[in-house]
Amino acid sequence: MNLVSYIIIITVSSLFAGLSSTSKIDTKLKKFLYLLSFTIMLVFLGFRNYGIGIDDYSYRNIFLNVKEYGLINFFLQSTIEPGFLLLNYIVAIFSDNFSYIIFISSLIILIFMYKTIYYFRENISLFFSVFIFGTMFLPYCFGIIRLSIAFSICFYSLIFFLNKDRKKFNILVLLASSFHYSALVFLILNIIINKDITKKFILRRFYFFIILIIPIAIIFISKLGVPLLGVRYSNYVIKGFLSISLGDFDKLPIILLLIIFYKYICNAYQNPKILIVLYSISIIISIYASMINFGRVQWYFNILICLIVPMLIKGIKKSKTRYWNLILIPLFTTYCIIYCSRLVDKSANIVNLNNYENQLLRGEYNYDS
Repeated sequence: MNLVSYIIIITVSSLFAGLSSTSKIDTKLKKFLYLLSFTIMLVFLGFRNYGIGIDDYSYRNIFLNVKEYGLINFFLQSTIEPGFLLLNYIVAIFSDNFSYIIFISSLIILIFMYKTIYYFRENISLFFSVFIFGTMFLPYCFGIIRLSIAFSICFYSLIFFLNKDRKKFNILVLLASSFHYSALVFLILNIIINKDITKKFILRRFYFFIILIIPIAIIFISKLGVPLLGVRYSNYVIKGFLSISLGDFDKLPIILLLIIFYKYICNAYQNPKILIVLYSISIIISIYASMINFGRVQWYFNILICLIVPMLIKGIKKSKTRYWNLILIPLFTTYCIIYCSRLVDKSANIVNLNNYENQLLRGEYNYDS
């Protein structure tokens, strides 16, 4: 498989999602089309051959070891997150086929992603939401499963965060952290729940808190947390001084566009300010990542692009100046494809599309060899 084939699959899935928002069809057909989009993604991701993802060999070893040594013993030896070990242990009770881990992990990721996107269906372009996910995040789901499960659950927790349901939000974040401890960073959002997000709050309190708390968290994680997490997290230590590069601001052009077209986003979603703020946190994390290797924590905030850009597209569509979409849609589409091409490139060490085969379509579903 090459990049063109990948983009075609994602585009077809996105088209069905987009068609599900057509006002002229009935509710049952809408749900069927959206389910069809989900199914295409699930077949593509969940029935892939073993070895295409960069961490597949490590995950298979985890599966075999938890089956051999038991859940508690292996957890104490490995310090792998308990949620992921429990998933492997449950599957191992019924089968020694690692293919089920790949499928169930894919199912979990896509359920949380699609449920969240569907929740905002009146506020976003469903086509672009699925397209952005498929091009900018799905490659990670092939190669880095634990973290992908964690960020998909945190993405879903945003529904309860925005509804100020602190209990359900925190439960979901803790569930996500049971698959990857980095999800605990999302608990920082508790300082916003039940607060009115005003410009004054953002500038004087929230950003100040974020800029202040991140270096403190770095020191705490490096000095106290990392030794407890074992060898797997041994690279999460302070590795140098703070440094800033142009690459740290790769999200800035998107943020500037969102600010420029802010009034159009409001046509689709009443108060998108907090979503833009959370997305921009990834810049701050990227800068501090020069001190400690926790750059992947950005994913929990990067994923919001799946909502705010589709909100912009939807908002412009509702306005009287739809011609802006003639510029922005090709611009964002090109951006997503270029971004995707970097992720699926072999040098990125995330996913090897050249080795892709679909076991379901071949009538084979066994990775035990």
